[in-house]
Amino acid sequence: MGGGLRHSSPGFTLVEIIVAMAILGISLVLVMQLFSAGLRTAKASCDYTIAIVHAKDKMEELSQTLVNDSGEFEDGFKWETVTEDYGEPE
Repeated sequence: MGGGLRHSSPGFTLVEIIVAMAILGISLVLVMQLFSAGLRTAKASCDYTIAIVHAKDKMEELSQTLVNDSGEFEDGFKWETVTEDYGEPE
């Protein structure tokens, strides 16, 4: 005739499951944000590399003919050249 609580079956309580799901949800969001940031960084790195190659090619072209000009590469990068004479140092 005990009036205490009975534990009829082992398992998880509803509160434990809700807390576990909340932790899992927060973890998933954080992992997705890190993945997204990694993709943005990789895209920026690729864009910088392409821009450097374009700049190198344009500088080689300018070493042969010095003109003031501007334009756009096929992949959307824009360029502009401005050439000026400089005086001899005094």
